[in-house]
Amino acid sequence: MPRKPRLHVPGGVYHVILRGNHREPLFSADKDRAYLNALVGDVVARFGLRVFAYCWMTNHLHLAVQVGDTPLEKPMQRLAMRYALHIHRDAGQTGHLFERRYRSILVDANSYLLALVRYIHLNPVVAGMVAEPMAYRWSSHRDYLGRATVPWVDAAFVLDMFGPATGVARVRYSRFMRSWTDEDLAPFEKHESRDTRAMEPGVPPREPEPPVTRPEERETLEQIAARHCQRHRIVLTELASASRERRLCTVRTAIAREALDQDAATLSEVSRFLGRSASVLAQALARQRITKQK
Repeated sequence: MPRKPRLHVPGGVYHVILRGNHREPLFSADKDRAYLNALVGDVVARFGLRVFAYCWMTNHLHLAVQVGDTPLEKPMQRLAMRYALHIHRDAGQTGHLFERRYRSILVDANSYLLALVRYIHLNPVVAGMVAEPMAYRWSSHRDYLGRATVPWVDAAFVLDMFGPATGVARVRYSRFMRSWTDEDLAPFEKHESRDTRAMEPGVPPREPEPPVTRPEERETLEQIAARHCQRHRIVLTELASASRERRLCTVRTAIAREALDQDAATLSEVSRFLGRSASVLAQALARQRITKQK
């Protein structure tokens, strides 16, 4: 179970929550979130942290972080102080940006790390901001699906819990993210003692509207693969298997072609997702192109 730490625990994994003072927004523009990303990269390198997940909400922040020999207090103080200085300098104001000090909850990495990562990535969904976590730019969910957002997220550690093959692990992670219930989130919400939706200023308590399709929210590689699997009546795990069955090869090539055409992923990302070498996929795409030209 998550529990409040009494002492610094070297190697401990913490759920860190940092809130805006009086629940005020922490960001005025995307450049502020980008600046925060750079600051986190600095403290990760400076203090030897491992970040397994993050989510920058409108007025609060979530991190799943493992500490080294340095107590968590030092990197968090540096992060909060430098970000507050940045915001105050731009706005020409003073005062407290954050609400008191950060909250940190020690988490049993063996039992609760997966659940914590899911909880963090689902924050924008539960808050009614987006319909699915992939549509939210400012979390590490996309890193788990091979769409890198920042260099300091260690998604591989958690993905390894789903299996050694990267493509299969991402498929299983996607399935895990879709299978949540309110009970799965309850242990973490209890420790925060707050309503997720109420933390978002300007978001009324209503059912989320269908998301507006924007260029950055185009169909993902996982969605393309799922659509092809449904059409051909196969399961995603078959695609990442060692089988060279003709129908599977055909579907893999079709997914790769569509993902590249729609700029949903690079060839290397598709190859990792399907458990195939990039050169094999490139050859298959080339053969398909030649066949169509004849």
